[in-house]
Amino acid sequence: SVTDLLTGARPEVQTLCWDPGTNLHILPANATLTDLEPELWRRGDGRLQLKHALHPLLDAFDVMVIDTPPTLGLWTQAPLIASTELLIPVDMGSFAVAGMRQLLDAIARLRQEVPLTLAPPHILLTKVDARTTLSAHVRAMLRESGGAEVLHTVIRVNVDLVRAQMARQSIFAYDRTS
Repeated sequence: SVTDLLTGARPEVQTLCWDPGTNLHILPANATLTDLEPELWRRGDGRLQLKHALHPLLDAFDVMVIDTPPTLGLWTQAPLIASTELLIPVDMGSFAVAGMRQLLDAIARLRQEVPLTLAPPHILLTKVDARTTLSAHVRAMLRESGGAEVLHTVIRVNVDLVRAQMARQSIFAYDRTS
């Protein structure tokens, strides 16, 4: 898991990753990260550990995607420090928009504390229903607010995405035509 990578318990990435298909490797996280968090906070460079742990792996992968929890704690800060690009998925609800604004504020504060290589973020709108004025309103509001680029590509409301998640499959495995 990510814990093994951060603690050095199993440094070989090949032994850490799941290999669910061609050109895809998954390094899972699990509840053991909770046990590691206090130790990393105590260390002065704890937020930098993920960046240091991933650095030797950069040549092994074209792209690394880090999925973070919807918090502003260590497990969001460390990936922000380790990353060069940021994609923020935002659904059409007011809580998600407020959360995105909090994240952008947190990034601004983090830039004052540590050197970031993070480019300006991109926003990916999700659960878009083009039939509603709410979707159009939220999209326009986000484009006007600045701080991040709103992508033209959106993920529309699609019940098959929920079904695929419940089946623990990617949308491509669940229904390639969806």
